Amino acid sequence: MSCPIPSEDQVERAKGIIHVIAHSCNTTYENIMSESRDRLTCAYPRMLSYLLVRTFVPDMTYANLTWFFERDHSTMIYGVFKIIDMLDARDMVMTEMYNSCRINLTRGNPDRITMLQNEMDRLLKNRRRHERNSFAKSKKYSA
Repeated sequence: MSCPIPSEDQVERAKGIIHVIAHSCNTTYENIMSESRDRLTCAYPRMLSYLLVRTFVPDMTYANLTWFFERDHSTMIYGVFKIIDMLDARDMVMTEMYNSCRINLTRGNPDRITMLQNEMDRLLKNRRRHERNSFAKSKKYSA
């Protein structure tokens, strides 16, 4: 099964967002798009890119993102949940990266600030619901 290819407009908007993220995280676009697992210069900014591109290009689905980033769907979902978990735990490095990207991407635009906050609230709520369901299933099977 092939992934739907995003439109040229979606790709250009995603590239622009990734360039801002790269600048905010003191890395390069190429590092974010690479296969490298170096956390500070590649992996964390890449996972942040999954979240922020999905937020600011809302018509770009996870299927489109898998084509764009050349990653599996499960990798994309894991990356988004990892970022949410790190921000929820107040991880200093991730919080600093996220805040820098947030400031540079929103630039005081109230609509973009609201869009980002709504997406973060939605993802955090979904993450907590997923944890509750996983916990309930583990209790069910351990009895």
